[in-house]
Parts: sequence; structure tokens; C-alpha cells
Amino acid sequence: MSEHARTEDLSILGPLAAVLRRRWMVMVAVPLLATAAAVLLATRQAPEYASTAKVLISDRDLSSAVSGVPAEQGNPDRAIATAIEIARLPAIQDQAEVDAGPVTEETRDGAEVEFDVVTDSSSGLLSNVLAFTVTATDADYAQRLSTELANQFVTFRGDLSTREIRQAREDTGTRIEELRAAGRDTGAVYDNLVARYEQLGTLLTLGGGEARLLAAGDTAEKVGPKPVRNGIAGLVLGLLIAAIAALGIDRLDRRVRSEDDIAELLGLPVLGRLDDPTREAKRAGLVTMVRPNDPAAEAFRMLRTNLKFALGMTGASSVAVTSALEGEGKTSTCCNLGVVAAASGLDVVLVDLDLRRPRVHTYLGIPQAPGVTEVVSGEVPLATAFCDIAGPVGSEGGRMRVITSGTRISSPGEFTASKAVAGMLRTIAADCDLLIVDVPPALAVGDALALGDAVDGFLVISNAARADRRALRDLREELEGMRTPVLGLILTSALAARKRYAYDAKDAPPSRQPTLAGEAPGGPDATAVRDSVTQRDG
Repeated sequence: MSEHARTEDLSILGPLAAVLRRRWMVMVAVPLLATAAAVLLATRQAPEYASTAKVLISDRDLSSAVSGVPAEQGNPDRAIATAIEIARLPAIQDQAEVDAGPVTEETRDGAEVEFDVVTDSSSGLLSNVLAFTVTATDADYAQRLSTELANQFVTFRGDLSTREIRQAREDTGTRIEELRAAGRDTGAVYDNLVARYEQLGTLLTLGGGEARLLAAGDTAEKVGPKPVRNGIAGLVLGLLIAAIAALGIDRLDRRVRSEDDIAELLGLPVLGRLDDPTREAKRAGLVTMVRPNDPAAEAFRMLRTNLKFALGMTGASSVAVTSALEGEGKTSTCCNLGVVAAASGLDVVLVDLDLRRPRVHTYLGIPQAPGVTEVVSGEVPLATAFCDIAGPVGSEGGRMRVITSGTRISSPGEFTASKAVAGMLRTIAADCDLLIVDVPPALAVGDALALGDAVDGFLVISNAARADRRALRDLREELEGMRTPVLGLILTSALAARKRYAYDAKDAPPSRQPTLAGEAPGGPDATAVRDSVTQRDG
């Protein structure tokens, strides 16, 4: 097997093993139930006994003995097959059941009869011994019926052969009498007929010699039930059913079991994990502005550091932020990320291109117009559409400017995909350190994907507490169809998700280290990257 084939096998077995671990209750319960059911069923079955009688079949060709002409070498397998077919005749079995004696109807109907040719233990070749095996719940009846089946077979074969011998002897005797009447009772022909007549008489006395009882069914061995064998069979069958059920359940289950599952489903590195701010912080405004020392604000600063590293690796300066579905925290993340990026000394511009449900102006408390629609339509120049945000400027001298969505329009999809919007974004990106573009959810409308090459990269937001497998798979297909690179994944509601995972996904597979854009899976984690960037910036 080639190295490539082994790698493919491992790539298949890894996810399969993860599914089986996630569904460990199914993998344990179903085999145990199947094993218990098989053993219980076996213990409730009536005992079964098997008895075997054996018959020796002559390999002599009766037709040659009757005709006096030497026979050619025949096919022994054909002779054995003929013998088995004769043994299966209803006349033989019906008479054997009668001669076996009285027995309950249930025992007689439940008895099983098998015919088989005994194989020579030393050579492995088929012998001339035919075995009659009867399995029944009554040991004595199994012995009697196997013996009677063998006897009836011998009698039936004997009747067939003696009938032929008797007819041949009568024909030979008639020929002898004709020769005597003609006065030809001497000579070779007469002597041969007399010898043949005597030979046929001997065969008739022996009953044809076609078959004889070799061993009667004098003993019966207990062959069932077998709880151990049935239990093993139940265990194997249960494991197979459990594996199929686990794969089916996991396929139908749309829940995500861990944060690593989200990253794996999207095939993206995790750049940040954001917790929901407290209710008080939400009421106060953007957490990075009103409560910069809150743990939720610190998570955004960690995200900023990891994003700087990803941007530096790719050379990107403009990013569009999207999500799979609505309500995953996309707009609030854009606003908070802009605040902390400006506080680190960057010249940041945030553009609200979610023209269907614009909310940037709501989070920042600024007018919705003039904005993007007015700039693109030529109603206002680009320079006058910027709205400076007070507060995020830090010791490094950064600033944050915002261009809101502007007045609502009737065809936002065509507007977003226009060359004028793309040109505006390129102009803004050339005049700032970081351009953040808030775009609609990718699965809801096509506005985000319509940007194309207008931005350098995409960031994906996913609410870890309510992520949906099918939606994530669909989102990945959409993202893979774009030429613009996707820089990474940002998880929101991370703390709430971890609490849920701890409750209903304790059996999640071992987590892998998050990776950043350009890194292979298993590369440096976010903490190590943040530390290295912090030391470099310092």
C-alpha cells in the first residue's frame, strides 16, 4: 500500500473515530442490549440434540454387473449427489418418521434433517459414507429418526437394485432354457449364461449390495442452545448496528459539539474567541469603549493581535466581515475590533455595507446618512462622509473613522456588486492602515461574495453557542468558490458555548491546536502568536 493510500485511510478513520467517540452511549448501549437479548433468547430455547447415522455406499457399477459389460470409470461426485437426492425423497422420510415411533407433533415438526458426505480426515477427499443427521428437542427421537432414515435409504436402494437384478436373472434363465430346448446346453455361450445366472443369484441374495448401514444413531449430542456463541454473535451484530446508527444520528444532528468542530467544518484557523459582555456592559455601549478593562474587551485586544499577524502574513489591509446567518455578532465585532485596532495606533476605517440591515450607526450612536449610498451616487464627496469616532485613540496616535450605510436603496445586491463600490473601497484602503467592511451574512444574500476582489480578505464570524452544522457546511462551499482568501474565524458567545459543550458534549474528540492563516493544522496557537507579536511590537 502506498503512502498516499495510507494517508487517505487515516484521513477517513480520524473523523469516523471522532463520530464513534461522540456517540459512545450508542456504541455501548446497542451492543450490550443485542448481546443480552441474544443470550436471553438462547437460554429460553428448548435444548436441542443431534444424532448421526452413517451409510456406506458401494462404488460398484450395478449396471456392469447386470449386463456383464465392464463399465468405464464414472464420476464419484455424481454418484454421491444421486445418493443424496434419493435420501431426500419424501417416501423415505415419511416412512422413517412412521418407523421412528410416536412423538409430539411439535417435536416432529421442529426436527431438522441434514444429509452430508463424510470427508476423509487424512486426505481431505470425499468418502463413500453418507451421514444422516437429525436435530431435535428430543434426544431419543433424534437417535431413532436418524437410524430409520439410514435404514429406509438402504432398503430403498436395495429395492431399486434387486428389482433390476431380478429382472436380469429372469431374462438370463429364459435364455438358458431356450438353449436347452434347442439342444445347445454345451459350449462357451451356455457356460457363460449359467455363470452369470449364478452371479445374479448371489447379488440378489445380498440385496444388491448398493448400500448398507455402517453406524446407527446410537448417541445424541447436545448442540443447542449455545448462549456463549449467540452472545458473541449478538455482540458483533450489535457493534455493526451501533456504528451505523451512530453515523446516521451524527449525520442528522445539526448541533456543533465543540469550537474545534466549527473550525474543522469551515476549514479555518481560529483568530479569536469572544465572550458575551454582561448585561450592564451591553446597556452602557461598546464594551471596548465604556469598559476597556472588562474581560470581554481583553478578548478583542487578543483578536486584534492575532489579526495583525494574519494580515502581516498575507499582506492584506482590507477585510470584509461576514457570517453564515443573521444575529451571530458580526456588526458588534466589527465595531469593537475597530476600536481596539485604533487604540493600538492604527488608522482604521469601518464601512457599513450591510445595506439590508445596517446597524453600525446604532452601535456607535452616529447618523445613518450621509454614507455609502450618497458617496457612490455622487451626492457627497468621500472626504465628507467620514465620521470620526472619539474615544479609541490611544497613546500610539491611532484613529477610527466610519462610513455608515447611508440612505436605504431598493436594490442593495446590485449596488454592492457595482464597480463604483469596489472603487470606493480600494480608495479608502489605500488611505488607511486597516479597512473593516461589515457585509451581510453570506448564506442570507449574495452581497458579501459579490465584493470579489474589492477587499484583500474575509473574516468569518460564527456564534459558537448556536452554530449549525448544515449552515457551516454551506458557508464553506460558498467561501471556497471565492478567489479572495479567508483569513480566519472569529467565535462569538464562546463562554456560553463552552458551558453548553461541557453539559452535552463531554465526549467530544480531543481538541487540536488552533492555527492561523498560512499555518498548517497543528501550528502555533493563538497565545504563542500573540506573545511573539507583542514582543515584536514592544
